[in-house]
Amino acid sequence: MQTVPVLLYSSDLNNSFTTCYTYLLFISSSPPPPSWQEYSETMWNELCRYFWSACHCCGLMPASAMPASQLALSCTDVLLAAQTGDLVLFSGSSLLSKLIELACDSSWSHVGIVYRTADDVLLLEAVKNYDGVVDVLARQECTGVRVVRLADVLYSFHGNYMALRKVQCETVAELQVVRASLQRAIAGFIQSYHLRPYEPRWYDFIAAQYHMLMRVRQRMDAFFCTEVVAVCYMDAGILGGGAGRSAPNQYLPFDFCESSNLELQAPPGLVGRVRLGGTLFVETRHALPDALDAVHDFIVTNNTEP
Repeated sequence: MQTVPVLLYSSDLNNSFTTCYTYLLFISSSPPPPSWQEYSETMWNELCRYFWSACHCCGLMPASAMPASQLALSCTDVLLAAQTGDLVLFSGSSLLSKLIELACDSSWSHVGIVYRTADDVLLLEAVKNYDGVVDVLARQECTGVRVVRLADVLYSFHGNYMALRKVQCETVAELQVVRASLQRAIAGFIQSYHLRPYEPRWYDFIAAQYHMLMRVRQRMDAFFCTEVVAVCYMDAGILGGGAGRSAPNQYLPFDFCESSNLELQAPPGLVGRVRLGGTLFVETRHALPDALDAVHDFIVTNNTEP
């Protein structure tokens, strides 16, 4: 049978449902793939994509799209600019990512924290699924709390968008103090909780969304992504328990995006203001492994605050 090409994206509600129906016709008129599992997964992912598109058009959930006028940083810019404690936000395309965005009324579904060492630029995060990225400490692919090269994440990311938010202070001296506190906090977290599993308790997630209505005791045997960031920020002394939040498990990806207006605090001994900078979108579509490795080598020998 002949394969008929069809439009795979639409910007209004009517076209979304029409395209979804047309895509079903496209699938039914195509020759069967070698593996039924591959076929079912591909079909499911595509149908989910159209469902989220329809939800965006109906206003049921926020669009996770970079503004057309927004300039994006290159991957090399990110590797040069990212410093310990900076955040990397993700808008994924998987079913889990979209459910998180829908439940949290957010354009972001995941967050990780940058950890710069003398040898590399790393990302500390907690993930549920395998994605082909190797943990630099375990030297194998793993889930849960992991430490991976930021360059590997930039190259392997196949979701919608990524963004960088940098920690900022009033003066360079204060920023150095904050970076040092974050360095110690992240190193301590890795030593204590590396390879802990991803949080399986769904009610912890609900507690984070409705933190004023229910309280769930913080447990350190498993983590979701924002718990990792919150614990590190709290241990560094720059995140308190304001806005009704008294524990790391009461934070979600939305809380670390620009529109949430999250208030950070100065660590003990500092009086200046600590804040997260604006959203710097990242262009990940054309990242080349060789180019990223070259940038990584440059960073190792030029490890300075941009």
